[in-house]
Amino acid sequence: MVSGDIVALPTDGSDPTHHGWVAENNDNDNYNFYGDQNTSLDEVEDRYDLGQVAGEDDLVAIRIDPVSGAVDGDMTMLSFPMANIRIWRTADKGGGSPIISGIATFDATEPQTLYVEGLNLSSTVDAEKIDLKFQSINAAGLPVTLDTLFLTVYEVTGALNVPSYSQHTYQAKGPAGANFQWAAGTGSTITSTNGNAAGGFVTSVATILWGEGGYQGTFKVKPSDTDGFTPHEVNVVMVRFVNDGDSQLTLDGSMQIQRPSKYGVGTTPDGTKPPFAMYGRIKVAEIKGAPVRDPDHPGQWINVGGQKFIDFGSIQTVTIDNLHGDFGTPATIRVTNPYEGQSFIDLHPNNAPKQPWYRAEKPTEDVDGKRGYYSLTDDPATSVLVDMVDSPSFDCVPYFSPPGSTQTVSFYSEVLKFTSYFAVHTKDPTNDANKSYTIRASAQWDWNGSGTVGPGPVLTGYIYTPSFGVNQRITSPTGPNYNLRYDGSIISTDFTKPNADIAAVKLLSVKTNDWIVRNL
Repeated sequence: MVSGDIVALPTDGSDPTHHGWVAENNDNDNYNFYGDQNTSLDEVEDRYDLGQVAGEDDLVAIRIDPVSGAVDGDMTMLSFPMANIRIWRTADKGGGSPIISGIATFDATEPQTLYVEGLNLSSTVDAEKIDLKFQSINAAGLPVTLDTLFLTVYEVTGALNVPSYSQHTYQAKGPAGANFQWAAGTGSTITSTNGNAAGGFVTSVATILWGEGGYQGTFKVKPSDTDGFTPHEVNVVMVRFVNDGDSQLTLDGSMQIQRPSKYGVGTTPDGTKPPFAMYGRIKVAEIKGAPVRDPDHPGQWINVGGQKFIDFGSIQTVTIDNLHGDFGTPATIRVTNPYEGQSFIDLHPNNAPKQPWYRAEKPTEDVDGKRGYYSLTDDPATSVLVDMVDSPSFDCVPYFSPPGSTQTVSFYSEVLKFTSYFAVHTKDPTNDANKSYTIRASAQWDWNGSGTVGPGPVLTGYIYTPSFGVNQRITSPTGPNYNLRYDGSIISTDFTKPNADIAAVKLLSVKTNDWIVRNL
């Protein structure tokens, strides 16, 4: 009589089991990409690598004990479905081709350790049945089954390349019977979790806040009460700015003038380039990716992991407190722009609705040849200066008489409140991570273009006194950083922290004829 045993060895060192769980191998441990390795963001998931993967750590070990009663020449083999799992001889998928069900044989008198890779989500718990078969050298006939191991493949998804201090959602999914638990790892904080069951599957979502970056962060998932916690790695990219004299916002209202059209205060006299009313600068002192293996120098590591997925720059919003004109002296009619009292993303129309970056369509414009937007996909860097300039200039109300009146405009009231942000962002689209823009610093400033319109022809301009807030340092929000979520047309706070009070922010149309007219 012979007997044998095949068990799974949970990754956290828990007791061997006949009912194991395997995570779908959908990460990118060897940092491999389709196309140009330097610029491509199209990751090759490890499950599609049919060979050795440097750094592979997602396979689950299984152990075949020596068959009791076996003699030299006796063999064992494995019979298993191959749609959702693959079995390898080494933990990094080296050692030759994967094991083929019913074909590969092993010495029945020796212990064997093999490694299971999850390929696709299992339809039910224990769906992946691995039979340990025994063939005696002294007996004819078909192999006999000595033991059976049952495995379940589950999946974990989420952004694998994120900037420092960003917060993103991660999802675990498995067949009915899964009971997911989450735990923090290196550089991560679990801020919330929730789950649901539908269509025969169980899903659980965790919100994870990442730390300073420059390392490979981890979080852990436990798929069942009978299994252990499995770590999952994320490249956390450090984008460290310095809050010193190089990081500040400067205001200058000395060059504000009326445009010839008399549509309101502006900064573009006769079509020439406007002077800057606001100049902001952030000094990014250090950019460092997670350590990954150097493809050009085997055995060496470089801190570029996740870096090419990251971009950063300036975002600005504006709240329009006042935007109206009074007609007649004394004033008898007020014409109000319908945008008065609303808040908007302040960006160039060429950007909309692709992204909320301020002036990203001309990344090398602005002051001193520096940039208001920086993409590490195109330009790897270790430190940069990010600039932002603004000169408020847009239509207030028509200068011509409102319907039914012969009065001319005598006073413009234009009061705008701006918030300028420095934000970091990932282009990794998993679980919509690329829709979140993490605010790392902010500053507020006001612009008052109100004034009395002087007499004379249209081109003479009018007298007014603009007022600005004082120059200020750009400061970080109090407490954890917060996200702005942008879906192409609307931006809103992802979760509320101090200063995160942007409500109902929309894209600003350039002009409107829907003026609101009332008698004073």
